[in-house]
Amino acid sequence: MAKSIAKAEAEIKADHVIDFLSNVQEHIIHGRLILAKELKTNCEPTLQIEELEEADPFWQKLWNLYVRYEVYLMTPNTPGMGNKAVIIETASTSLAING
Repeated sequence: MAKSIAKAEAEIKADHVIDFLSNVQEHIIHGRLILAKELKTNCEPTLQIEELEEADPFWQKLWNLYVRYEVYLMTPNTPGMGNKAVIIETASTSLAING
């Protein structure tokens, strides 16, 4: 019984975080950058966030990836290729699937 109550509470807390992240009035567009400070102050329960300095090499890689995606998604589609739809990232793969 206690496990089911704890699971239900965890699901409610997860829903609060999802509500913040998917709030269209707050974030306007799907691809909008959400800063660590915003997550720390607006997500309940508080997320475990490691905030990196801009000089950090890992932060630089993440920012580079973010900017490249922005440019890619803003570039007009190649005729006959359909709309740009999904981007998948893993440790070894970067894949864009045209819709």
